[in-house]
Amino acid sequence: MKLKLILLALLGMSSTAHATLTDMHNGMVYDSDQNLTWLQDANAAGGAMSWADANTWAGGLTMGGVSGWRLPTINTASTPGSPMFPNAGCPLSGGYCGYNVDTSTSELAYMFDDNLGNVSTVDYSGNFDSSGGLTHTGPFSNLDATAYWSSVGSALDPNGAWTFNMLQGSQGLAFKSNGYSAWAVHEGQVSAIPVPAAAWLFGAGLIGLVSLKRNASRRVFAR
Repeated sequence: MKLKLILLALLGMSSTAHATLTDMHNGMVYDSDQNLTWLQDANAAGGAMSWADANTWAGGLTMGGVSGWRLPTINTASTPGSPMFPNAGCPLSGGYCGYNVDTSTSELAYMFDDNLGNVSTVDYSGNFDSSGGLTHTGPFSNLDATAYWSSVGSALDPNGAWTFNMLQGSQGLAFKSNGYSAWAVHEGQVSAIPVPAAAWLFGAGLIGLVSLKRNASRRVFAR
């Protein structure tokens, strides 16, 4: 009986350990694993755009009175894995390029794999996995099975930038002029900025003065 209780407790701990996404109920979702706040609408940018336009959109975004948004990052300083996947020129697993990438190298890959529980359409041996792709979207809306821009340009090609493909669960380079989706993130846990109490009282005072003036005018007119 004690062993059964211990197993149940461990299972409970396991099921809650991956519950890292918190709906903030303000159009934002907090990822406690990466300490990032994501827009709940993964297509808030309104459609496909170039890499430059995607960065401009994210950098100029204000959500709930909060600025400082950006595109997700990819760390390309890690060593690519092997074996190489001939069609993409990227490894099948490990590193930052190809399918089944090391999720610690990419905020988008971590979201796709670790947070949402999706898998790549190509397994670690190079075989097609029919269960792969974007099958779980979690608390997000308009999370499409398409490529999303990262904020990172190619170190070798000034015309290229890194993307994560939600359709295949793969990470690779694309021309910056291509049109892909943009999804904004913010460092830390973000919530809407509340209206300061002093400002609210000042506004309430103005409303009261306007109301008194209107009532006085009505009394004068009634005479």
